[in-house]
Amino acid sequence: AGASMVLAPFLMAYVLNMPEMTGLIFVPYTLSQLLTISLWMRLSKRIGKKRTWIAGMGVGTVGYGLLFFVGDGDLLLMFGVVTLTGSVSACGQVIGSSILADVIDYDESRTGQRKEGAYYSLYNFLYKGSGGVMAMIAGASLQWVGFVPNAVQTEATKLMISSLMSLVPLACILGGLLIFLRFRLTEELHAEIRDELRQRPREGLSPTTPRGK
Repeated sequence: AGASMVLAPFLMAYVLNMPEMTGLIFVPYTLSQLLTISLWMRLSKRIGKKRTWIAGMGVGTVGYGLLFFVGDGDLLLMFGVVTLTGSVSACGQVIGSSILADVIDYDESRTGQRKEGAYYSLYNFLYKGSGGVMAMIAGASLQWVGFVPNAVQTEATKLMISSLMSLVPLACILGGLLIFLRFRLTEELHAEIRDELRQRPREGLSPTTPRGK
């Protein structure tokens, strides 16, 4: 996300050769975010949060994969790409936050301590920190391939811009997908955990080994 926000003007100016359209591409991106939030929420109720998040990552792989092939004047393709990436961004914000809340409940069932502040602080730190790191990597990479502002770029520079915008996020999504496939906190297990947590204040239950093992 950090690299994408930083490099979007470079992609529009030097790969699509349409710098005047830079601001316009954020319109379908934002609209897609807003319009698909309810879709992801309904889907999660039907097939579960894990499958919904996997579906969202699938949409992300398609979007960022197509982004690599955006070239000179491909504005319509770019609109389609940002519509897909905006949708997966909405999925991450809605479903990702919901899954994090479930993980907090799971941790409380094991430790007896509610650590919302610690979890959300770490989440925000990693989110913002990773964006900053990617922005620095993007800047260093462009300098390495010989980027010259306000000039016709070499094919190597254009390829680097496209790769940073598409292949790097794509690799991150695929890596996250492989890790997330091992996620075992289902809706059924979470419902049991919530029932247990509701009973503890009344019955004085101590932390127990979570069910599902």
